[in-house]
Amino acid sequence: MILSAHIVVGSLIGEHIDSPFIVIPISIISHLVMDAIPHWDYTIYQLSTYQEWVKIGADIGTGLLFAFLIIYLLRKHKNRQIDQKNIFKKNVNVLLGIFFAVALDGITLLYMKWNFIPAFITPITKFHQWVHFK
Repeated sequence: MILSAHIVVGSLIGEHIDSPFIVIPISIISHLVMDAIPHWDYTIYQLSTYQEWVKIGADIGTGLLFAFLIIYLLRKHKNRQIDQKNIFKKNVNVLLGIFFAVALDGITLLYMKWNFIPAFITPITKFHQWVHFK
């Protein structure tokens, strides 16, 4: 699944769930569920070219733009008054949702590109690849 979709879903999870302790696991689970659904993916070959990094950057940028617009429109539509403490908490939850919704792909990147293989990463990456639609 392209990162944009994970970013948007993670931001919506963070917007609608108040506890960061629930946002984090739900965002990770959403990634796995979305990856299990048949979908289109762009191809990345070892991230060895500038074009591949531009492709990933454009994907992330597009996802963040859509997430920002959706959250902005949702908050505007609800037209609710949110005090500074609550808006900060909401924004932190949105960022946590985004981060953990794409974290599995980040771990896969470390594994793929730099062979960064601490003991806990190998089973996570293998499970992520097993769940991922082929």
